[in-house]
Amino acid sequence: DENNVIKDILHNNMAIEPEDLKDKLFSSIVDRHNITKALTFLMTLKEHKSAYDWEINISTNDNSLTLTFAGAYYDDKYIIIGAENNQECMVLFEELMNMHNQQINIIREVTKEQTNSKVTLAANNIHIDELTLLNNELINTQRELTKKNIALEKSNELTNKLLGMAAHDMRTPLGAIKNMAEFMLMHNPEKLDDSGKKFIKMIEDSSKFMLSLIDDLLDITAIESGKVKITKEKIDIIPIIQDAINIQQIIANKKNIEIHFKTTYHSNILNLDTYKILQVLNNLLSNAIKFSDHHTEIIVSHKKENNKTIISVVDEGPGIDEEYIKKIFDPFTKGKAKPTDGEQSFGLGLAICKKIITSHGGAIDVKSDPGNGSIFSIIL
Repeated sequence: DENNVIKDILHNNMAIEPEDLKDKLFSSIVDRHNITKALTFLMTLKEHKSAYDWEINISTNDNSLTLTFAGAYYDDKYIIIGAENNQECMVLFEELMNMHNQQINIIREVTKEQTNSKVTLAANNIHIDELTLLNNELINTQRELTKKNIALEKSNELTNKLLGMAAHDMRTPLGAIKNMAEFMLMHNPEKLDDSGKKFIKMIEDSSKFMLSLIDDLLDITAIESGKVKITKEKIDIIPIIQDAINIQQIIANKKNIEIHFKTTYHSNILNLDTYKILQVLNNLLSNAIKFSDHHTEIIVSHKKENNKTIISVVDEGPGIDEEYIKKIFDPFTKGKAKPTDGEQSFGLGLAICKKIITSHGGAIDVKSDPGNGSIFSIIL
């Protein structure tokens, strides 16, 4: 038919079961190295209403068989003949076409044009050979690409494993360094002069930064390796948003930044992982604080649209240049803007946020006008 599906078997004396042919695409019975040639045969048949003397290999259960094909168009259908040689093909073609008298003229025209079409067929065969060669090259390229992709996946898996192991092993000694620095500042300040206190405070701050980086590395490697488990439960998202704001407001106070929450809902029950969603909200708010100037505002809004919950964090920071918008959620990506109070940033937080939100079946989006702040929104 017009879709190249074999609709009926009129005659069959080959060692091929009819059920192996009927209702299948013509190209599905062809040897994979001859698919391009078979499709060209069908195109020629449809375009000229006839095709003659095409050698095509078909696949049988045991091996590949070369047949000579001819075809013609009648009653909105195509009749195709395949035989072991051209003479048998034409004899069978004549027999079948005698059942449709109006098609005898087509057979005669095909025979008449045989001589004239030899040159065209020869040119077509050259093109077919070229297409077959290109097809084989494409298959080989695809095989090589598949092998390289498998090797790359294994390499990435090993890299994530090694990175996770290294980060985990570094966490304990760094935690000890941080704790000792805090202890010295809290319990023995009288034994330290101003210079000593300054150095100990630098050790404390640096160890906190490194521990934060290690936590993010452990998160991103676990997510990439598929080892992060999302434990969902039905929870009210409103108190979670308020908890995140309360936590981050303490940090925002150092820059005299006010965080406001806007919503018309008193409750909104969703199926979420509480800890993971709180982690995302804390990260978005932390970024907004880092890149906002003193004495500015951050707005957290919550609303529902089309059965979706949308939570947005709006800041008055420097915004994000258009060139960075598309890749801002990629690991280790940073924009041109710098934190306004010298805070540390290493470009993993937003990548982690995106992984967590997509694992919930949601989405995260950013809109920014350079010089006029940014809006990060999560849709759940």
